[in-house]
Amino acid sequence: MAQVHAGVARHGFTVFAHEQTAGKGQRQKTWLAEEGKNLMMSIVIEPESLFSTPQFRFSMAMAAAVYGL
Repeated sequence: MAQVHAGVARHGFTVFAHEQTAGKGQRQKTWLAEEGKNLMMSIVIEPESLFSTPQFRFSMAMAAAVYGL
């Protein structure tokens, strides 16, 4: 998020992680992921047509797409 706020991360900017030790989710949830056990990434997407689409549905579609690989 620091990259986004600094204006460095633009549409398509992707960050990959090998492990997660201090994850912060929605509603104050935390999560961890062991090294080499998960596929973790954050992607900045800024298409104008998605502003009316609920974020959760978009996340579900992305998860289903990655699962299908």
